[in-house]
Amino acid sequence: MLSRLRLEQALQLESALADLLVSVPSDDTDICPICRSWRHERFPLCSNCMEMSESLSRPCELVIPISMYRKPSALRDVLSYYKPGREKFEPSYGRFVALILDLFLHYNLALLEDVTEGFDCVVTVPSTRPEPSDSLQKIIEGTDSFGAPYVQPLRRGRVDLGSRVMSDEGFSVHGNIHGRRVLLLDDVYTTGARAQSAASALALAGATVVAILVLARRINPEFNEASARVWQRQEKRRFTFPRAMGWLID
Repeated sequence: MLSRLRLEQALQLESALADLLVSVPSDDTDICPICRSWRHERFPLCSNCMEMSESLSRPCELVIPISMYRKPSALRDVLSYYKPGREKFEPSYGRFVALILDLFLHYNLALLEDVTEGFDCVVTVPSTRPEPSDSLQKIIEGTDSFGAPYVQPLRRGRVDLGSRVMSDEGFSVHGNIHGRRVLLLDDVYTTGARAQSAASALALAGATVVAILVLARRINPEFNEASARVWQRQEKRRFTFPRAMGWLID
């Protein structure tokens, strides 16, 4: 549970933070049922998820974005520059990331536990490069907002991952994760290469990855008409934190 002071701070900024976010689409003929991006109606999944299914042994089939985002946007800037060491690092963005997570969990933790059938630990996807303090790992370390402890068994593996490069060996797993029910957390989900490679590595080590929770799932509305149509539809629907997981129950 959040401390009263921290929760009060988050609630005071709820409306402003909600204005940064875009609702996640419900199931539809043009929505990928795994990653919530657009897909061609003649295929069951988007191209990224079809490639993921072929490239990885044990990917996770439940991706839960808090928001959608595009480039450029205010949310994209927050998620790009909240980490120290980045060229345009902005210290206040780390607080925004923390408050978005706080508000999402305040309203949706019970539903998150229900749809995942429970989890006993939270793991973050390691950054592409080592990050100093205030990265996503530092933001959630020491908090009990998830109702489960944070652990980090993942290390970079022997395969270099990229935008469309995913591998069971992209991460190695250290320590005993066998039998644990893991909620995997990342800041952004674009092709899913890193998050899904991490999920597969954990599953192959004996864990059950119940879901991949991400702050934002990217859509590129300039890519084609289908992606533009999905973005425009979602942008018109006002985001609210209490309904952030409405797409799962509608």
